[in-house]
This record gives sequence, structure tokens and C-alpha cells, in this order.
Amino acid sequence: GTAHTKRRGEVRGGGKKPWKQKGTGRARHGSIRSPLWRGGGITFGPRKDRNWEQKVNRKVRQAAIAMALSDKAAVGQFIVLDELAATLKKTKAVMEVFKKLPLKRGKIILALPSALKAVGRLVANASGVTPIGVGSLNAFDILKHQNLITTVSGVKEMEKIYKGVSRTK
Repeated sequence: GTAHTKRRGEVRGGGKKPWKQKGTGRARHGSIRSPLWRGGGITFGPRKDRNWEQKVNRKVRQAAIAMALSDKAAVGQFIVLDELAATLKKTKAVMEVFKKLPLKRGKIILALPSALKAVGRLVANASGVTPIGVGSLNAFDILKHQNLITTVSGVKEMEKIYKGVSRTK
């Protein structure tokens, strides 16, 4: 998505009409930056403003997230805490809590309910930990990180969001 060509209006120069309209015996031209001329604009070249996003249906996206969550739970990489105290004031204190957990080696995604946004700000600068709201979970992040940590209230929010999502048809 980085290829980019200039159209005739973006090419430098070509403001003056190259020769008068009549009387020269030559073809009429208005600019030397026309796509027909050497050094002119490109007619149908690639543009950097092209949008490469693809739409994924909501139910398909939710099913992918539900499958990724159930996979994490089956492998033992989904850890649910009773409570993550909002009284924690330092990143170091939160990381000490994480060290006591039976985590697999690798990155951690911390899925937080909306009530614990302050804890997310604490661990945002910690390496290997990605805080994300429960409503913002996506399948890519879940699969990219080796461990998923949330609270009981976070699981309740997940159940509310993903209830009725079936894995098979």
C-alpha cells in the first residue's frame, strides 16, 4: 500500500500553455504535464490513499473471538482473578501480582472491565503487557499474546457481549 504516482495536477510545472492554440501547425496542448507527455502525470497509477481494509461481518468476528477465548481456556492460558484491586498505585505492584500467577512464558494481554481503566494505565508502560478493554478484544490480539488475564467482572462482561455466539453451524 505504499506505491504512489502523481496525477497531472500534482506533477511540478506545466502552468503555461506550451504554444498557442492556432497557427503553428502543431497539435493543440494545454500543459506539458499531461499524461501524454514525457514527465507528465500518470493516468491510472497506484495511489497511496487506497483503503486496504476488509469488512468482516459482526457475527463472524464475534465467533472468532469466542473461539480464541475458548482455545486459551482449554490450553490453560486464560487466567481469571477474583479481583484486581483498584487500590494498586504503582506499575511495580501490578507486576508483582503477575509474577505470582502461573503464566506461560511470553506476552500478557490484560482484558479489563470498564471499571478498572486505572489499572490499565498502570501497566500500559510495562513491557510484554497489553491492557485492553473487554469490549475492545479482538481475535488477533488474543492469539498474538500467550496469556490472557481478566477478572470475574471482566468474564461477566465477556459473557454479556458474546452470549449466543455459536462456534459451529
